[in-house]
Amino acid sequence: MESAAEPIYRGMDQETLDREYDLRTVVPDHESWAAKRTLWSDRARATLECRLDVRYGSSGRQAMDIFPATGPVAPPDAGAPVEIYIHGGGWRTKSKEDVSFMAEAFVPAGVTFVAIDHDLAPDVALDQIVGQVRAAVAWVHRNIAGFGGDPDRIHVSGHSSGAHLAAMILATPWGAAFGLPDDLVKASCLTSGLFDLEPVRLGMRSNVLNLDEAAVERLSPIHHIPTVAGPLILSVGGHETAEFVRQTDAYRIAWLAAGHQVTVVDMPSDHHYSLAVEPGKPDSPLFKAVLADIRRTGSTGGSRA
Repeated sequence: MESAAEPIYRGMDQETLDREYDLRTVVPDHESWAAKRTLWSDRARATLECRLDVRYGSSGRQAMDIFPATGPVAPPDAGAPVEIYIHGGGWRTKSKEDVSFMAEAFVPAGVTFVAIDHDLAPDVALDQIVGQVRAAVAWVHRNIAGFGGDPDRIHVSGHSSGAHLAAMILATPWGAAFGLPDDLVKASCLTSGLFDLEPVRLGMRSNVLNLDEAAVERLSPIHHIPTVAGPLILSVGGHETAEFVRQTDAYRIAWLAAGHQVTVVDMPSDHHYSLAVEPGKPDSPLFKAVLADIRRTGSTGGSRA
């Protein structure tokens, strides 16, 4: 008689843990969602005013695409608020071109949309990727006025591994590390995020990311809740795995324990890949919540009414 597989994380054996984080097996039509994003993003870059491949660093992927706002800006003589978005892809795939479609919702609403890219694992370590996205946000703060954006009204969002990177941006000591305001990010939205990297270290991506216990501690947002923070929106699809739901709830609890504002936008009909497009749909409750936070927060960090 064979013995039961040995639990390695929260009572899960290796096969169960890998299944919780292998979302392609949970959503068999995931490729169709990627095709939709490509089609919509190609259209956005072809029809909207945009500055593509604006450099913020020396490597090939250290670049961003900037879509200046065309909608009304309040007050009219100020720069537009800025939405910085970080793509998902497990730190090892996808690019800024995959999320251009979101500009079609934000730009007419008076928001400058910025999609940032970064080098990919395993070509670079996760520490370097985190450092790159932090440098990208610092670049935006210092330079976005030249594109009509307001550096004092920056909002940051990301999905999946992009949500992890966005959360690490929230944990950045901007004053000490960059000489910038500690409240540089005025509000944020993280969807389907990975906030504790311990199950990633133990799972199927371990050979790509090469994480050890020290890296998990250093690079897990759950261990680095900022002391200065604006409002946060969290969301996870109702058809995602239990681990993705748990990760979001644990981060929510940690955020609240630090005394910060957090709102959870329930998306019960969505899975991991459909939720990835919701922030770019003007009729989505997730987009509406993000836009409301962008408009409510200003140069002093703001708060929800």
